[in-house]
Amino acid sequence: MGQATVNLQNLGRLVSVSNALPVVLSSPSSTATEGAVSTVSFVRTADVVAYAANDVIGINAAGVAGCSIPSFAVAGPAGGNVIVTGYDLTIDATAIPSGMTTFRLHLYDASPTAIVDNAAFNLVTADQLKHLAVLDNATMVDYGNSLFGATTKVDYQLKLASSVTSLFGQLVTNAAFTPASATAFQIRLRTRAV
Repeated sequence: MGQATVNLQNLGRLVSVSNALPVVLSSPSSTATEGAVSTVSFVRTADVVAYAANDVIGINAAGVAGCSIPSFAVAGPAGGNVIVTGYDLTIDATAIPSGMTTFRLHLYDASPTAIVDNAAFNLVTADQLKHLAVLDNATMVDYGNSLFGATTKVDYQLKLASSVTSLFGQLVTNAAFTPASATAFQIRLRTRAV
């Protein structure tokens, strides 16, 4: 068999020594293509007090100091731009409580003012510049021993604060429901660097 000749063109001109084909190499460690999945797990308070719509799902009961704020490690360099590509929520429960629908995740570039479990969400003045995004998840679905809801294809671009590689979150219920005592929650946030 004979060899075939292939002629390449670049902008309508034949590729040659004097009209070289430009080649761009990208490093496999380039942060522009890296992604991250950050998981935060917590157990809500040991009570069965009903939540109203717009209440925070927190870690500490009312009157307990030092509420914990979930922190998510994200893709990309400190102070860089990231895209949130999705988030999901898993709840350790065998049935969807009456009234439970969806949840909202508020994201910040610095730890916001703590709001205790079962208190109404409030974007206080001091947190307005920290507040970056509000993500709603899909309706919770019962999968036997777990409830699951996800939001995919979010494509929400955020800029991290200087020297910061984390986002901070507050989980809020969109509907009133009565929880089981000490229910475990797991939030997974997916990001990629820009």
